[in-house]
Order: sequence, then C-alpha cells, then structure tokens
Amino acid sequence: HSCTDTAGNVDWYTSFRDFFPQAEGWLTGTNPPPPDGPGPGTTTCPAAKAFQDNPEILQNLRTLRDQGLLKTAWGKPVVDAYYAAAPYLARLVDWSPVARDTFKMAAAPFAALGAKLS
Repeated sequence: HSCTDTAGNVDWYTSFRDFFPQAEGWLTGTNPPPPDGPGPGTTTCPAAKAFQDNPEILQNLRTLRDQGLLKTAWGKPVVDAYYAAAPYLARLVDWSPVARDTFKMAAAPFAALGAKLS
C-alpha cells in the first residue's frame, strides 16, 4: 500500500460508529461476557436452562439421550462431548438471548427425534 498512490489500497476497516452497537455492551459494561462459572445453585445443563419453560421438549431431549444415543456406540461419545461443553454452553445460554434462541433452534430437531422414541 502507498500513502501517495491510493488507487490500489484496500481498506477493510469501518467507522467506529458502525461497529460500536455490536461492542457497546462490552465497552460500557452493560453486557459483560459470561462469568467463568455458574452461580451458586444453578444448573450447568444448557438444555435445562433453554427449555425451563417447556418441560416436554426437555423430556424429549432426555429420551433421545437415554433411549437413543446412549444405546449406540457412536452416540456415547456424542453425549460425552455435549456434557464436556455443557458448563460453557449453559453460561452462554444464560448470558445471551441470541445464544439461547440459537440453542433452542439447534435442539428442536433432536427433541422431535426424542418424541418419536417415547
């Protein structure tokens, strides 16, 4: 890039004004990042947090886990991986409405499979 010949310069930056709404919570402290661990007495199960208002879907997910995944050789590592990530996912679901909605959308097909196993 040349400061005197700007014809070939490419600027990948944007105005801070355009970026600020996305970063405002972190910069002002009104929407801090999730804590390092769950609060006292809280669950580390993201599904329980996301579907606390819909116990039927939560039960369908448990049915898929118990009646489907845990009965297969390939399903057990999937369940283990989910529970390894669960504390982080639970904090994220607690902290961010977007993460909670995304988790719900991603879990919906699995809950439908669990309903079929009931």
